[in-house]
Amino acid sequence: MVASYRTALTTPGIARVIAAVLVCYLLAGMVNLSLLTSATQATVSYTIAGAVVGAYSTAVAVTAPVWGRVADRRGPLWTLARGCP
Repeated sequence: MVASYRTALTTPGIARVIAAVLVCYLLAGMVNLSLLTSATQATVSYTIAGAVVGAYSTAVAVTAPVWGRVADRRGPLWTLARGCP
């Protein structure tokens, strides 16, 4: 099993892919945190801010499969140019 990890991690170009994945995961978390912070400052209520973040997360979860299908049909560049979340 260690050999398969070693093979995967020594594949040329894998470091860029791993770095991109890590950045994307960090950005996704930061969007939720910044939305929570902004909503808390605007409403002075963690209840309302939590509802805002929950609504945003639900909207992303509902639309992600649709954007995935669009990206499969039109290509990732076309999809990203139109504002895919």
